[in-house]
Amino acid sequence: MTIACPVDPRLPGLAAALDADHVAALLAARLRAQGNNGICVADVHPVYIRYKPLTNAVILHRALLRDATGSSVEQPVALTLYPGDHATAIAGRRRSRELCARLPRGGWPLTGAWSEPSLGALAQGFPFDRGLPGLATVIDPRLLAAVIAHGRPGDPPPRGLAITLLRYKPGRRAVLRAAAADGRRWYVKVGAELRPALLECLARGLTELGIRTPAIVAACPDEDIVVQAGLDGTSLMALPASRRSDSPDGVDRAAAPSADQVCALLRRVQRLEPAVVPGLAARDPIAVLARAVAALDPLLPARAADLARLAAGIEKAWRRLPPSPMVLVHGDFYEDQILVDDHKGIALLDWDEAGLGPAALDAACWLAHAQAAALEGEPAPVAAEAIRAAWLAARPEDAQRLDLLAAIQLLALAPGPFRRLEPGWPQAVERRWRQVEDHMYHLTDAEAVTSGSPRRLPSQTTPFLEG
Repeated sequence: MTIACPVDPRLPGLAAALDADHVAALLAARLRAQGNNGICVADVHPVYIRYKPLTNAVILHRALLRDATGSSVEQPVALTLYPGDHATAIAGRRRSRELCARLPRGGWPLTGAWSEPSLGALAQGFPFDRGLPGLATVIDPRLLAAVIAHGRPGDPPPRGLAITLLRYKPGRRAVLRAAAADGRRWYVKVGAELRPALLECLARGLTELGIRTPAIVAACPDEDIVVQAGLDGTSLMALPASRRSDSPDGVDRAAAPSADQVCALLRRVQRLEPAVVPGLAARDPIAVLARAVAALDPLLPARAADLARLAAGIEKAWRRLPPSPMVLVHGDFYEDQILVDDHKGIALLDWDEAGLGPAALDAACWLAHAQAAALEGEPAPVAAEAIRAAWLAARPEDAQRLDLLAAIQLLALAPGPFRRLEPGWPQAVERRWRQVEDHMYHLTDAEAVTSGSPRRLPSQTTPFLEG
């Protein structure tokens, strides 16, 4: 399968680095060079890209490796493309050698980092990651058990840890689940932008307000590691499957909260005084808008002028609004951040993006995620129009602010199909930004956002931006 990619004269290996067959051949050669002649590459496919035009690109592949007995292991492999021979220089640095020496032995056939000159790329076989050296600690059951025991000296030390990688963005963030033999479980995050002291203050303050959120069990700031306690419940995104009549015992273990409950929960969060959580940064919607346009420009080069006009219209409308008080916001609020349990209620997860922002920001994030899903034909557990109505029932003065924030957030989500390397991503990205353009006719001067193309009628599936 061929994946479309931008043409970048400074990164000529970009298309080849996205070609699964080409990458499979390179990985097979690496296995032979390491002496792993009995292991073959059964499958390779790219699943994620982070791209900075003319500067670098990080591409994550999932490689299925199989030995002569038929046993297989799935190993993430990251390719970081640089101009010139910079990748070769990085692979040979002492830091790379030292990190490789720290990795646990066994289990991962493609070890360490190496250069792929034909791509101009540094290749890294998980768990080697120059940007996340803490992975070498948390992927080792013995070392991770010591981290958890140090954070909770009064608890029994975890034994028989089974570690599962849940999410991984090379050089940025990794999320793992650790389950002990006695049933206890933890979620481990590794990332340079984690703020353990802030997250701990936040968890304590939210708990005092009666809001369930994971407690910080342990942290290693020097290695960018945070360990959180596991909570009981079902992700709201998984509810449709969990509520089917063919569930193992036919019991509804969790019911989706209503839109009123979701919005009431957000208002309760905003009662937490910012002074309780020192270090919260302001979330500037116009800065988010600028980053969204910068990310979209290389993906839709023919639409650069249209995007600039659209962003100018949104910014003009935003600056006309009266100032809004800055309150605690989650920063990335949507269905996947809610855990529901019939006996223990709702829990809010993943406060890594928490900051100070307009009160309507989190409701707008929900609307944008729901709209992005609707454009791909995916149903939402709680309808976007219900969330919008519930929020405005309590805060009718937020109507235009909510819709502008939702437009900004949808633009920020627009590069998502490209970053996930979905087939047909150019069309999906186009659909998202066009949806924002359609609805901005209701919120700004049409002259400021027109792209010169014929005006389309607003979609009937997206009432949340209709004024």
